[in-house]
Amino acid sequence: MVAKIKPDTKPASGSAAARKAKARKKKAGGGRRPKKRQAPKKPRKQKKKHKCGDSGSYGQMKDNYKADGKERDHVPSGAALVHNAKNNIFKGTDLCKEQISAIKRAGAACAIPKPVHDGYSKTWTYRNNETDSKGKTLAERDGNNKKKAANRDTAAIKKGLREKKASKECKKKYAAWAEKVNGRTQKWYENMIKKAANAAK
Repeated sequence: MVAKIKPDTKPASGSAAARKAKARKKKAGGGRRPKKRQAPKKPRKQKKKHKCGDSGSYGQMKDNYKADGKERDHVPSGAALVHNAKNNIFKGTDLCKEQISAIKRAGAACAIPKPVHDGYSKTWTYRNNETDSKGKTLAERDGNNKKKAANRDTAAIKKGLREKKASKECKKKYAAWAEKVNGRTQKWYENMIKKAANAAK
């Protein structure tokens, strides 16, 4: 007995019937899924390189500049500003982390060479936490007299720039910035701290 061979009902790939079948399948949602379009990547903000004597608020300096061998020196220190906010201006009020960050970012800063910052800054890292005979840290004491702290800190950095043989341009720019910062009063700092903290609520 001869087996019956079933006719191939699938249309040839190049035929009109095949093309119609492919079109119907595509319309019904078959075939390859279209690739999802990816959102275009936002271009990275190009940061400028720090030059000695560049200045601004600490937040602006951090956002817009690359370190490039320089460091941003807070004057007065960020810790002193926060201590003043907690112990005097907003005494009895718990400041949230956003407010503390805003106060630090609002403080004045200037770019100086790393060796000068490390070697001469009175408030560099651990020095800011050294205590006096009454157990108060330098940051706490500076918080009560920010004008005095600013004058002391800028004088120390000027000495460092001279001894480390910084360029004339660097020393000139720093001196101009220091004169501006040293002219600020306790009242000026208090208004700056209030404004920064209230805006971050």
